[in-house]
Amino acid sequence: MEYSEKDVRTWDQVKRKGCFYVTIPGGDGKFKASGCDGRREAIAWALMVARGGLAPTMTVAEFCSGFFKPGKWGYVDSHPDRSADYWKALQTEVDTYILPRWGKLAMDAVEPSAVDVWLAKLESARSVMRGQKKTLSARSRASVLSTMNVMWNRAVFSGVIPSNPLATVPRPERDQVKRKAFRLTELAMMFPLRLADVWAEPWGLFFLVAAETGCRPQEVAGLLVEDFRADRKAYIVHQAADRHRGVKALKTARRGVAKKAVPLSDRLTDELADFIGKRKAGLLFSRLWVDPETKEESQVPLRVDTAGDVFTRTLRSLPSLALDGRTPYCLRHTANTRMRTMLGDELARAVMGHTTEAMTRRYDDPDEEDLLRRVGR
Repeated sequence: MEYSEKDVRTWDQVKRKGCFYVTIPGGDGKFKASGCDGRREAIAWALMVARGGLAPTMTVAEFCSGFFKPGKWGYVDSHPDRSADYWKALQTEVDTYILPRWGKLAMDAVEPSAVDVWLAKLESARSVMRGQKKTLSARSRASVLSTMNVMWNRAVFSGVIPSNPLATVPRPERDQVKRKAFRLTELAMMFPLRLADVWAEPWGLFFLVAAETGCRPQEVAGLLVEDFRADRKAYIVHQAADRHRGVKALKTARRGVAKKAVPLSDRLTDELADFIGKRKAGLLFSRLWVDPETKEESQVPLRVDTAGDVFTRTLRSLPSLALDGRTPYCLRHTANTRMRTMLGDELARAVMGHTTEAMTRRYDDPDEEDLLRRVGR
């Protein structure tokens, strides 16, 4: 629809707020700050926005509402490899956290220091609903910041703002709590000869793979049948499960480790061969997913968050094992520690896929036996 100056209402707020407020034709009818101190310029700005044009005084709400929906600023359309669930999760962050706090401000009026303070205290919307008011995890807060940077960078690309002021906001760092490894006696309880004595299928094999190879839970969930090398007692690892039902490259792909080979014990080789049977290809571990709209069925990776719940619940049922806050990721520390003892630092780093020696050392949690064996005693 073509709009004219007659479709724009103005409200002179120059003396009080420094600019004219206007209504955007075809919009919600509410007055918005134009950033212009002249009536004609303010009307021209309103018409430009109504016709799909851009203006440097656009508010966060005007630019970011529906940002992660197809057709809005072209960002979603330029990333066809991402799933609908992925975009839905990002838009939820926008609607739940970003717009309520920053929506009324102009895109270039959001100050980095204010965002930094806000992120540090950002509370989980779910916990607030439950009356608990728990601060979001560092990982979730980092995700919110990443989402903001995507939108602000797009605003720069689209000519709305000259630069992204949020690029300087430091990423929330996770608490560096030393993860403890599982000891040999504990592993024997966790993985008896009959995995079914402890675990529901396929979780026993899933976690045994993680304990032996040091693969991240996402990497285990992303393993493909065709990458099993029974004759070499090894597995080729080159992808990881994505939280939105797909797969992605390894976490270290951009830093040089896009693919790695992990050795398997005789036991694990036999367990995997039996589990795979005559299957030739596809995900090693998968679950059935039904699209709620099309009702089409497909096999997708096991959910890593579900894996964590199963891991905790199962190990808490073992009377002789104290979990002590350990998670599936501690199996990676367990494997790293064993490999440093058995193979040495260089081979351990190759199997773990670490890009630095410091990382291999950080994942090390030796007991006395490990220390003695490392000095040949």
